[in-house]
Amino acid sequence: MFNKEEFIAAYAEKAEITKAEAGRRIEEICGVWLENATRALAEDPGSRVHFGPLFTVTSKMSSARTGRNPRTGEPIQIAAKRRLKVVPQAAVKRVLEETA
Repeated sequence: MFNKEEFIAAYAEKAEITKAEAGRRIEEICGVWLENATRALAEDPGSRVHFGPLFTVTSKMSSARTGRNPRTGEPIQIAAKRRLKVVPQAAVKRVLEETA
């Protein structure tokens, strides 16, 4: 498992900076990406937002539908809502296929 702290440590070593500085840079980059991705998807729900060679995020509306209450089995109405889809880019797919 590769967690946030390990990512920060690896980046700090590669960039030859302190872990604290690496953590600040990563938080800043992720914050800027999230802010812009959120704005882009809100303005155009069908748009695609790329995050380098890692993944693409898209959103689409799911239609309202009838579901079932798992406890009672009674039908319930499920409202339409926007869903996010995260699709890995080719390089990530290749690595996933090689390790499967």
